Amino acid sequence: MKIVADENISCLDEWFSPHGEIIGLPGRKISAEQVKDADVLLVRSVTAVDRNLLAGSRVQFVGSCTIGTDHMDIAWLEKNKIAWAHAPGCNAHAVVDYVIASMFALDLDVPRLANSDFTVGIVGCGNVGSRLYKRLSKLGIKTLRCDPPLQEKQKKGNKYLSLSEVISGSDLLCLHTPLINDGPYPTQHLINQDNLSLFKPDAILLNAGRGAVIDNAALLSHLEGNKKFRAVLDVWENEPAISKSLLAKVAIATPHIAGYSVEGKQKGSEIIYQRFCEYFSINNPSVIETEEPIALDARLFSSLGELVKACYDPLKDSEELKHAPQAFDQLRKLYVYRREFSQFKIRKATPVDKKILKALGF
Repeated sequence: MKIVADENISCLDEWFSPHGEIIGLPGRKISAEQVKDADVLLVRSVTAVDRNLLAGSRVQFVGSCTIGTDHMDIAWLEKNKIAWAHAPGCNAHAVVDYVIASMFALDLDVPRLANSDFTVGIVGCGNVGSRLYKRLSKLGIKTLRCDPPLQEKQKKGNKYLSLSEVISGSDLLCLHTPLINDGPYPTQHLINQDNLSLFKPDAILLNAGRGAVIDNAALLSHLEGNKKFRAVLDVWENEPAISKSLLAKVAIATPHIAGYSVEGKQKGSEIIYQRFCEYFSINNPSVIETEEPIALDARLFSSLGELVKACYDPLKDSEELKHAPQAFDQLRKLYVYRREFSQFKIRKATPVDKKILKALGF
C-alpha cells in the first residue's frame, strides 16, 4: 500500500508505517502527479482535495487530520466512491485554551470578569464554541451565543441570538465557525464592513475558526479608524500570503496554530488512523502511549495570569509572526506543540485559585 501524506501530520510513521510505504510531502505542494499511484491520501487543512488533485488516481481513502472539511470536495469524493474521514473536535480543547490564554495576554483579569458586565459572544457553538461556553460559564462570565443551524433545531427557549445582537452586546466576540460558501447559512465574510460598525468602540474580535469568515480588508479599515478596537487573529484570508498591513494592526497575530497542542494533534491522527483501520479491515492497530502530565507549583507564580502564561503565552507566537510574516508556513511546520491545560497538574494552589483553575481547564 502506498500512502501519500502531509509530512507534518503527528505520529504519521508510528501509526501508518506498519501498513504501507509512506511518502511525506509539504501539504501545500501535494500534486496530482504525486498521488496518481497512491492508495491513501492523508492531509491537513492546507491541501485542497478535489477533482484537480485526485481525478485519474487510484486513491481509495482520504483522511484529513483536522476538524474542518472546507478544503475537501466531499460531493466529488462520494460521487467517485472515494472514502473520506476527518477528525471533528480533535483539537477543540486546545483552541479553547488559546482563547483563554489570549484573554490573559490582553491583560483581561479573567477571574474578575465573573459576575461583571463583561460579555463574551460566541459565534459557532459546535465542538469548540460549546466547550468555550462551558468553561466561561463555570467561571461565571456572561456569554451570548449565535448559531443559526442550532437555533433552528432548538425546540424551546431562546439560547441563541442573532448575529447583530451578539456583536452589539459583546465586549469580546469569538468566531468558531466553519467556512461555508453557500446554503442557508454561509459564513464567508460573516464579519464585514456593514456589521463591524455594530461593535462597541473598545470591543475585541477573536477569530480561531477560518480566515475568510472575516472580510480582512474591512477589518483593516475598521482597525485604522477605531484605535480602541482590538483583534486577535489566528486565521487569515489568503494564507500563507497574509496582509502585512493587517498584521501590523492586530493585537495578537498567530500562524493558524490555535489548535496545535500535543494532545490535539495526536487525537486528530488517532481518529483518522481508526477510520483507516476500519476501511482496510486492519484488526491489530498500532498503539501509542500518551505523554505524562506536567506538575506545576502554584506558589512559583505571582498570579493566575502568570501561571497561565507559563503554560502558554500567545504573545510569543505573535512576536515571531510579526517579525517574519513571510515564514507563515515555516512557523507552523517548526511549531513546538504545546500541552493542553488539562495536562498540567497544579499543586499548592489556594482553595479559591483551585476552583478557578479547574474552571479554566486545568
